[in-house]
Amino acid sequence: MTYEWNKDYNRFAIAQNILLQIVDSIYAVNNEVEFGVRLYGTDYPAQDKNCTDSKLLVPFNLQNAQQIKQSLKFSNPIGWSPIAYSLSEAAENEINNTAQYDYSIIFITDGGESCGGDICKTFLDLLKNKISITPYIIGLDKNKTLKTYYDCLGKFVSVLDVNDIPTAVQLIVDANRPILNKKKSLNLNTVFSNSPVKKDTTIKVKKIVKPKVKRINAKLKELAYVTEGLPKTKPKIIQPISVRPVYEKVEYRFVLEPIVQRSRIGLRSLEPLQPKTMVQGKVKTVRPISLQALYSRTEYKFDLPKPPVVVKKSEPITLEALRPFEPRHRLVYAFKIPRPVFLGYQYQALVYEFNFANPVVAKKPIVKKPIVKKPKTNPKVDNTAVAVSQEVIPHPETLVQIFFVNKFQRKKSYGSATPTIVQKDATTRKEVQRFIRTVNRGQPEMKPIKAGTYFFTVNGSQKLTTRAVKISANSINKVFIEVTDGTLEFVYANNPKRSVKEFQAIVNPRFENRDKTVIQECKDQLYYSPGTYYIEINTKPPLKYAMYDISFGAKHVVQIPEPGFVQITNTNRVGKVEFTHYLNDADARFHVMTVNGNLLDQKEMMRPGNYKVFFNARPGMPQAGKKFIAFKIVSNKTVEIELK
Repeated sequence: MTYEWNKDYNRFAIAQNILLQIVDSIYAVNNEVEFGVRLYGTDYPAQDKNCTDSKLLVPFNLQNAQQIKQSLKFSNPIGWSPIAYSLSEAAENEINNTAQYDYSIIFITDGGESCGGDICKTFLDLLKNKISITPYIIGLDKNKTLKTYYDCLGKFVSVLDVNDIPTAVQLIVDANRPILNKKKSLNLNTVFSNSPVKKDTTIKVKKIVKPKVKRINAKLKELAYVTEGLPKTKPKIIQPISVRPVYEKVEYRFVLEPIVQRSRIGLRSLEPLQPKTMVQGKVKTVRPISLQALYSRTEYKFDLPKPPVVVKKSEPITLEALRPFEPRHRLVYAFKIPRPVFLGYQYQALVYEFNFANPVVAKKPIVKKPIVKKPKTNPKVDNTAVAVSQEVIPHPETLVQIFFVNKFQRKKSYGSATPTIVQKDATTRKEVQRFIRTVNRGQPEMKPIKAGTYFFTVNGSQKLTTRAVKISANSINKVFIEVTDGTLEFVYANNPKRSVKEFQAIVNPRFENRDKTVIQECKDQLYYSPGTYYIEINTKPPLKYAMYDISFGAKHVVQIPEPGFVQITNTNRVGKVEFTHYLNDADARFHVMTVNGNLLDQKEMMRPGNYKVFFNARPGMPQAGKKFIAFKIVSNKTVEIELK
């Protein structure tokens, strides 16, 4: 849930927003609905692999939208996903008054079970009979197999974009309207969480360009009344009407040569392009426009006497030794100082004074100090240590930042790897502290550390220990650890020398916001970046690993039982038959075969286990019902079955 959902929000922020939108939308229809919230994986980090990390965050109550909103602010998903355990806890502790209430579940997730629990079995055994409203599962991951993973739990709704949030919320509200429209009896004042729907922050701004209009003032003297056609009455003097200036489009063109020095240019007038134009149906002569003086750019030159140059002679300074060293940002020179003289078991305090010519040593009285015997440490060179490089940047605090660099592909980054780092003292080899390498937007976060020399161990299936690394005080210590990808291969459990060339595996990363599915031939060995993967092998029935961890530089071997065969010996036409195996307290179908009397087409490879084959009691008459035969598959053996 800590991974990015899009460029603006992570998955947990979207999950909180969806939950609060559902609460507000249901309150708008019926404010007497009670809500409770249960979280898992929020108290223990993933490295602890805690399979009981589940708690009731907010108990069932009326009008608790604000309580849910405030409680979610202080929750952080950092651990494993014990989904089956959480469902069983909810069934035993929260959903226990079915005589008085109608219960439902809205489950928001981005992955599957981490602890090997059976979600479908838990739901069927403990929850199905207690829930009267269809559960909904809201998936935040693009993994296409996530929908089929939760088919047994309820209806699956994918929310992959901010525009999907209102659609999903409205779908859940509309599906539950028959129960939400029940008559209200408590007369409550609704208190909403008032959480706005998440939106994309990218806004395109259109640039507004105003058109430029050139207009000049064309003066009209006066406009006389029209007297023709009027009835003859007493003569009356009609005064002409003064008219305001009318604007006509008249263009003027003039060319000025640029002048370097500032000078006044006298322009008497500006001639129009068209000296005559039509105004109110009459030919009007346009007069030239008088212009004011124009000024061009001015350049000033100053003749100042040059100041006399005073040359100061400097005498060279003789130093015994000058050793430059090169820090990161500036060049500093250090003076070589004579070392103190060792006087047996007594120490002499020395004070040094410099006059840049000859160093003078002023001696103080000898002070006896207790003899301290330092233990001799001869660190052994560890040839198995992982190569490491370092970069130091000055900073007010002492911090460390752990980077992983691929040993063979230097440009490859591991922005999603979050292993536990163990810090040990290089001298005593005792553990100082351990911390989780957290990542923010693909960059590792900085951790506080004390200055000293340490070994860093990367926890995983193969623990990688670096060479000794010196941590400088008041600096950001960037530590680059050379690692390699983990490998994944498949072998037969009881016959590892036999190549697994009969099957393929689907391997795709979990908890990532992108599709990156790999189809691996089981006979091959491929490299994968460290992380959690979903693996499905196309055996019959399919062999699935919902949560499989791959570590740095580790060789991971997935064992597959050697398959056996089933042979249908019928030479008559039976039609379609179904093969099932026992899954979630029921017979789950995994293969359909057409029995037409051809023995070559009636042989199938299956992995060892107990199975059933269902067929029509009377071929060609489905209404006669079905019969089944139970059989067992053993590795490298063929089971012959006659359907009758």
